[in-house]
Amino acid sequence: MRLVILLIFLIPAFLSAQNIPYSINEHGYLLLEAENLPHSNFWEFIPVEAGKNCTGTGYLKYVGPVSGSGHGQEIDTDGKLQGNPQDWILIPVEIKTPGRYRINLRNHHKQKDGDNDIWVHIKGWPLPVRRVGDHAVDSFQWLTWGPEYTYWDIEEPGLYEFYIAGRSHGFGIDRIAIYSENAPISLLHRTAKTDN
Repeated sequence: MRLVILLIFLIPAFLSAQNIPYSINEHGYLLLEAENLPHSNFWEFIPVEAGKNCTGTGYLKYVGPVSGSGHGQEIDTDGKLQGNPQDWILIPVEIKTPGRYRINLRNHHKQKDGDNDIWVHIKGWPLPVRRVGDHAVDSFQWLTWGPEYTYWDIEEPGLYEFYIAGRSHGFGIDRIAIYSENAPISLLHRTAKTDN
């Protein structure tokens, strides 16, 4: 009986801990290991042994269905190509300082094209949704295209749910950086296992 009572109190606390927002640090950025975030079975955890040169304990690889098709589809103007929201990687972020915010992904994929891009946006933010990507083959690096034109001008402090929605089967995410445009970009390229 005591165990049941204890579980009744602990389970809600554990679940609410999953929804605690992350904060932008004093340098203006948030850096997360992707594998530590809640994710659906559309994302496969690849441990560090198989994902050499990744940080943390491994990385997440998108194994869900392909959404959107072909070049010229850098934006989703109708908001219909990101799939089911239950399969998004959601990142609740507390923004205290208004300004222009961007997202970058330390990523991995096996081909130059075909498994090299993903959708990023803020839940409930006006359309369009943009895709970002990379052309480096079988290596871990930050995005080579997309962050330059993907940004959100946040005018009010508050809680914002950034998200990553699968597009290309095989796209891997090692780290996620959400940062103010005023943040020193060099901080995003550190090789330390934990930066926050």
